[in-house]
Amino acid sequence: MVRRLLAVSVAALFSFGCSAARDDEPRFLINQQPIAGGELDETTLTVFGMYTQSGQGGGMCTGTLIAPNLLLTARHCVSPNLGGTEYVICGQSPFGAPYPGSNVYLTNDVKLSQYSSGWMQGAQVRVPSEGVDTCGFDVALIILASNSKVAPAIPRIDVEAQVGETYSAVGYGATGSGWGGSRRIRTGLTVQCTPGNCPVYSGVQSTEWGGETGVCQGDSGGPAFDADGKVIGVVSRGLQGCESPTYGGVWAWRNFITDVAKEAAELGGYEPPFWVLSGSSESPEPVEPTPTEPTEPVQGRECSEHVGCPSGFGCYDPGTDGPAFCAELCDATTTCSAGTQCLAVGGGAQVCTPPAGATDAEQSAGGCTVSSGSSDGPLRPVPWVVGAALFALGLRRRRP
Repeated sequence: MVRRLLAVSVAALFSFGCSAARDDEPRFLINQQPIAGGELDETTLTVFGMYTQSGQGGGMCTGTLIAPNLLLTARHCVSPNLGGTEYVICGQSPFGAPYPGSNVYLTNDVKLSQYSSGWMQGAQVRVPSEGVDTCGFDVALIILASNSKVAPAIPRIDVEAQVGETYSAVGYGATGSGWGGSRRIRTGLTVQCTPGNCPVYSGVQSTEWGGETGVCQGDSGGPAFDADGKVIGVVSRGLQGCESPTYGGVWAWRNFITDVAKEAAELGGYEPPFWVLSGSSESPEPVEPTPTEPTEPVQGRECSEHVGCPSGFGCYDPGTDGPAFCAELCDATTTCSAGTQCLAVGGGAQVCTPPAGATDAEQSAGGCTVSSGSSDGPLRPVPWVVGAALFALGLRRRRP
C-alpha cells in the first residue's frame, strides 16, 4: 500500500536572524493538521521541533532528545527521498546521503516559528548502515553541536513494543497557514500490530510496528512514549487522513542507538547514560547500605590463651575477681573508657581496667583516670602479642 511521509516541506530558505520580518519575505502556506485529536503540550520538553535546510528550501519534523547532545528522529527528516515523491512504495523509495548535521536546527519552544528562541544546531547525522529503503530503515540520530540542559528521555532499548500496550504521540505538526506548528500530544493510543502479525498490505517491516492514529505532516520523527514515558517508536509514515501510522521500533535499533550514544557522550564530554552502559532502560535503584549487626565491645570481652584480643588490647586475668578479659593497652596519653583506669599489670605493661574492688555501680558511674606512673617505671605503649608472648610480657596473670 502507498503511504505518505509525514514531514512538512518548506519551499524557502530558512532564516535565523533576529531582525524584524520584511514585507517582501516569503510567506509559507502549508495546510496540514497537527496531532489529530491531541492537545497543546507545554511540558514534554524532551520533544523538539526541527528544521532541516536543503538547497533553497527545507523540511519540518519532530525529534526526541535521548542524551544531552543526541536527538532521535526519522531518516527522511535528514535525507533526501530518491523516490521523487512524498509517497512511499516499499522497495522503491530509497534514501540519499544525509544532509550535513549543520543544516539541522531545533528548538523545544511550544510554538515553532522562524522567530522562536533557543534554537540549537546539529553537528553530525548518523543513519543505519544496513539499508536505505524508507520501509524499515527510517530512523536517524543527530549529534548536536552543544549539550542541552533538558533532562533527556529514556529510549526503551530492551523491550519490544507489545500489541495492545498504550502509548502517547507527540509532535510539531503544522497548523493552518504558515510553516510553523505547535507541540501537541495525544494520549491513550494503542499499539495495533508488531512484526509478524501486521497485515501484509500495511508494509510494516521487521524493524517497525503499527500505531493507531493521530499523527500527521510535521510529526515525522516524533516519539511514541510508553506508559512510563520511555520512547518506544519513531514516526515514519501513515495513510491519508492521519491514520494508521508506522513507527520505527526503538528496540530494533538498540545497537545503533547505543553505539552512537557512546560517540555523542565522548564528543559532549559526559558519562554515557545508564542505559548505554547497562543495555537496560530500567534505571538502577540506589544501593542501600547493608545493615550491620552491632558489634560486641572489645573492652571486657572474655579471652584466653587460645582466644586472643585485637590489636591495641591485651588479655588481662584479674585473678579471683573473674575470668580473663580484653583490656585496652594504655599509657599517660590514653583516655580509658568509663569506669576503668590505666593500671600497671607487671612486665612494664599497662591496661585500662576497673580499679581493684570497684563495685558494678562504681564501674557504670563513668569517669576515667589515667595513672601518671607506677612502681614498674614510666608508662609506655605495649604492643599486643597473641599467644604465649602474652605471658612473657606479663599481660596475663595466672590465677593463684
